[in-house]
Amino acid sequence: MRDFLAKIVQRSMWSPGRVLFRFFLHFEVQGNPKGLPDSFLIVANHGSWLDPFFIGGALPPKYLPFFFATWHKYYKNPFLFPFVFLMGCFPVKKGEGLANTLQYPLHILENGGRVVIFPEGKRHHLGRPRKGRRGAAWLALRTKTHILPVYITGNVGLTIWRFLGRSQHIKVRIGEKFSLPSFDLSDDIASLNTASEVILSKLGEVRG
Repeated sequence: MRDFLAKIVQRSMWSPGRVLFRFFLHFEVQGNPKGLPDSFLIVANHGSWLDPFFIGGALPPKYLPFFFATWHKYYKNPFLFPFVFLMGCFPVKKGEGLANTLQYPLHILENGGRVVIFPEGKRHHLGRPRKGRRGAAWLALRTKTHILPVYITGNVGLTIWRFLGRSQHIKVRIGEKFSLPSFDLSDDIASLNTASEVILSKLGEVRG
């Protein structure tokens, strides 16, 4: 039911969202994803609360819904819970281990769905790259799914006034899908760190 609701909500928002973005943000998409499988993992930089919407609006609606990680406290907020639930967000909490935290996105990928992960974790207000976290690498290695790197420019420092004033230009660059090489998971932390570096390197290539 949750997957179905996310599909209905996201697909119904796609066309009006594109119109709004193009009018207010001069929304531009570079790159055309080709040969994507039914299930894949999107990795992207994170500089604005609107990033999930930018990603959803940049890719063809046939790939919707996407499922996004969100802070676990939003799920405990009675005002935000309906929104994050219907939008396909899943809660993550630090300190509980990747296997526990990422059970839901693992299930999505194993059953032909699509998940978005921001490998740098929190939003970075100054636009500087952060050290990669291990969640995206963990999911990719365990599901052996393809990864699609997406880089958004113009999202850092976006405010409601810049949005309404049509002074921000958002560009979404879509890279080529790739797969992680095989890693020896007997040394889990070292392997995940190396795989995370590969993911950030690919994301950097899309950034240019």
